[in-house]
Amino acid sequence: MTETEQALEFIIKHEDSTEQAHKETSEKAKQKDQKETEEGWKKAMEKLGTTHKRKSGEEGGQKKRRSNGSDTITFRKEK
Repeated sequence: MTETEQALEFIIKHEDSTEQAHKETSEKAKQKDQKETEEGWKKAMEKLGTTHKRKSGEEGGQKKRRSNGSDTITFRKEK
């Protein structure tokens, strides 16, 4: 093989490997995009109560409790 043929063979192999790497990365990006789309769709379709539960879990918030009136009575007794 001449030097030119060797150089052409090297270029062809390098080009093939570059194309293969590009296909793999584009496939990974496509899968990631699809996963993000599905998650967004699920969030959009969930019920309002589920949304509140999810958000309170993210913030680590406490459940709100309703006052039953005993707090007012206790306050008046202390006064």
